[in-house]
Amino acid sequence: IVRTSAAKGLGIDALRETLRLLAENSPPRDDPGVFRLAIDRSFTAAGHGTIVTGTVASGSIAVGDELEWWPEGRVVRVRGLQRHDRPVDRLSRGSRGAINLAGVHHAEVKRGNELAAPGYLKATRILNVELRPATGAARELRHRGRYRIHLGTKEVSATLGLLERGGTSQVGPILGQLFLSEPVVAVSGEPLIVREESPPATVGGGRVLGPSPRRVRRRDRSAIERIERASSVDPAARLGAALAGFGLQSWTERDLCRESGLAIGEVARWVRHLSETGHLVELPLGPRRSLRLFAETVAELEDRVLRALGRLHAAKPRLSAIRREHLAAELPDLDNDALVSGLVERLKTTGKIVADSRTVALKGYEPKLSQAERRLKTELAEAIRAGGVSPPDLAELTALAGQRANVLPDLLGLLVDEEKIVEVGKGLYLEVVVEAEMRLRVISRLEEGARITMSELRDVLGTTRKFAVPIGEYLDKIGLTVREGDVRKLGPTTH
Repeated sequence: IVRTSAAKGLGIDALRETLRLLAENSPPRDDPGVFRLAIDRSFTAAGHGTIVTGTVASGSIAVGDELEWWPEGRVVRVRGLQRHDRPVDRLSRGSRGAINLAGVHHAEVKRGNELAAPGYLKATRILNVELRPATGAARELRHRGRYRIHLGTKEVSATLGLLERGGTSQVGPILGQLFLSEPVVAVSGEPLIVREESPPATVGGGRVLGPSPRRVRRRDRSAIERIERASSVDPAARLGAALAGFGLQSWTERDLCRESGLAIGEVARWVRHLSETGHLVELPLGPRRSLRLFAETVAELEDRVLRALGRLHAAKPRLSAIRREHLAAELPDLDNDALVSGLVERLKTTGKIVADSRTVALKGYEPKLSQAERRLKTELAEAIRAGGVSPPDLAELTALAGQRANVLPDLLGLLVDEEKIVEVGKGLYLEVVVEAEMRLRVISRLEEGARITMSELRDVLGTTRKFAVPIGEYLDKIGLTVREGDVRKLGPTTH
């Protein structure tokens, strides 16, 4: 202790307090089983190249293994290993050794850099932490205070953001976020020391609860509760907090090992436990794709979908349902139509919304129409029905609406949603029964491989070219017919 205190420029009492804080925040735990080593030295040896030294914090390593060098994230290869100046084939947890690396120059490697198994660590400038003040510290830990953080063999400046009211006067550990001046790597449960920058003094210690979190608002209770769960002794609670932190991001077992502190061999068992208890949800994204999300995340996403639908209903009160693409556009940050569709299907299953292949609406929603709008809607439906396959065009419907023409698009959209009319071309609508009869007439005419020209289609429909052309294009679009030059035949799905 005397030699170390002199080397670090600390008094003996200060060093003892630092060691106490480290011990208090480093409870014994099982080896996570994934290799990690904090580098304290880097040099070169003739005929060998780059050599780094350190103590293996977890897992094991063998000659020939590939590792990631952090915080750069580059891949390096183990050319050789030594322990106590003797070559060895493997180094395991607790062993101090030297590693001969290929793929990096010794001058690039700094004290505080780390080596780890691929996919285990992740560079970050934010850490969620649980802190305890040092005994007899001259100053309290301060919100937005500037400190020196000792983490592994790394020393880095950071600003502390406290996440709870009352500073250090509260009972128990303090939750906060450290905003670091440069990238670091860490794992859940890793101890750290907090020191004043000037004059140097240890003011607290603690442990990492979130090695790669997002920024949290100081009084965001739901986010703070998730951070508190990360400190739980219950593995399921810690794993749940880690999964909630990933949100929509994909994850691997090594990611969960890093974020929860679980041993790599235990992750699959606890993931299965969360699935069986309904805390991990499989959200389908298509016939062969799905996304595993924490139930809390799914509930938040479903709430967002419901609120988005509410906003769209309020913006378009005359529509009985919202087109799916409009709902997806209302949630641009999700940027995933398959995800929105999966959430819609879940909400449909639970009875909170009604949906078909094109539209979606809140359960029980009724379009809000005035008496005049209801009357106009009826008049529009009757005019389109009476027109048969030669219905009034958009200009004629606008004239029919008169001074209420501004609501015409909404009322036509409502009739389409209610499946009373079908849009067969831009501004051209057929009554549903008329459209069905028209399709049957065309199928009957084209049976047994017959072909039909546009003029013949016009005669079959009993209409003019003005209507036959868009109707023909509509039949091609829905796959009932296929165009070959100037003639049409039945589509392959119609036979």
